[in-house]
Amino acid sequence: VELATTAFVGTDKSAGEGLRWLLGPENRSSPPSSSDKTVDCVRYTVKRFTKTTFLWGCVIGCREDEGTGQLVSAALLFPPGAITDGQVLPWYRQLVLDASLYWEKSPIESNPQRFGPHAVARGKAFISALSSFHAKHASCPHWYVNVLAVHPDHQGKGLGSMLLKTVMGMAQRAQPNSVPVYLECFASKGAYYSKWMEAVEQIEMANPDTSAESDGPLKAFAMVYKPPASAKEGRAEEDK
Repeated sequence: VELATTAFVGTDKSAGEGLRWLLGPENRSSPPSSSDKTVDCVRYTVKRFTKTTFLWGCVIGCREDEGTGQLVSAALLFPPGAITDGQVLPWYRQLVLDASLYWEKSPIESNPQRFGPHAVARGKAFISALSSFHAKHASCPHWYVNVLAVHPDHQGKGLGSMLLKTVMGMAQRAQPNSVPVYLECFASKGAYYSKWMEAVEQIEMANPDTSAESDGPLKAFAMVYKPPASAKEGRAEEDK
């Protein structure tokens, strides 16, 4: 939880694009880690993602080679069959989720006076758009990369690429047939993920705040990796 929180809160150089848009200029401060609003929102979201992943998915990660062996990168994944119509948590799974998280609203929902009406509206648009995106482009069994986080002190070392390639390998080896890998990313990460995946659609989420100080629309991509046919053929040879 703390690894992903630190990664997504970011620094002045690596503040999360989606998070910045969600909070809006009225709730941001510099550096991002100094903002209680930012940290509260990210920690709540990551805690919920982590809980659902432990129940219905899996986690892979990398630790430091030296010193404490601290976890420095992690991917929260959902295997083929875990997603229904773009939803990780249909109602019957929400009932299984720890009650303290299920009934606890996000910081923005529980205290709209603190964050303002525009942040509430952006949050609803954000969730709705990404769920629809997922249902449209990944309706078949697939691996879903829900979170890919690298600690800011270890970014640029290839750790994120290593985790993504591991997931792609898992997708190639899926039985009885290989399956695609799906994730959503924001515009600033599009070029990075395009090294391995195809951007099948771009969406712009309108900002309900139309003031001159607002950030404008948020651009996001649906990214899909489809294992090559050669991967299936090679696996068939191994089975022989």
